[in-house]
Amino acid sequence: MEGQKITIVCTNNGITQPADIISETERHLKVVINGTDIVLELHREATNKPYVGHAVGLSFEYNPLLAEEWKQV
Repeated sequence: MEGQKITIVCTNNGITQPADIISETERHLKVVINGTDIVLELHREATNKPYVGHAVGLSFEYNPLLAEEWKQV
């Protein structure tokens, strides 16, 4: 999945932002926000939970389960 584009959501304000995956494991996701040098590290407790991370005082989330549903619509 490295190099794949995803959409992350800022849970503080609902703004979405495209990001590129740098690395991924079952419970860890490292992304760079498009158009910036900001790298986010997101983690999840279980594979059925979203990835969650924090940077610059904001919280971010990526839920691959929802992303799959959006692709099917």
